[in-house]
Amino acid sequence: MLRIMQIHLMTGACAVLLLTVGCGRSDGPETGIVAGAVTFEGTPFSEGQVDFFSSSTGDGAMVPLAADGTFAIDTPLRVGEYKVSVRPPSVIPGQPYPESRIPKKYQRPSTSGLTVIVEKGKNTCQFDL
Repeated sequence: MLRIMQIHLMTGACAVLLLTVGCGRSDGPETGIVAGAVTFEGTPFSEGQVDFFSSSTGDGAMVPLAADGTFAIDTPLRVGEYKVSVRPPSVIPGQPYPESRIPKKYQRPSTSGLTVIVEKGKNTCQFDL
């Protein structure tokens, strides 16, 4: 009888332990790291920033282009589809916008036609304007 009680106590303790620890779930949504490059007519483009926007989650990111046309987003993005736009560099309020070689269609996510699907892990994308 004592042996049966010990087995029941051990089984109960194991069940409580499993419920407390959980099943290895993560604490947030899956994310991916995004990096890439922008070219204009085949040459690296460095005059501006790349904007990512997810209409399904509302998530997004803005990242400046480096001198060689590359970019890397420091903060991981949730997995999913993002609309992408390439805009002129931000300006100081009250200052005129600099002239830009970026065609107007690429400056808005709704007209650019540029999209990327962010997957878990590392993601590399290339945009040719």
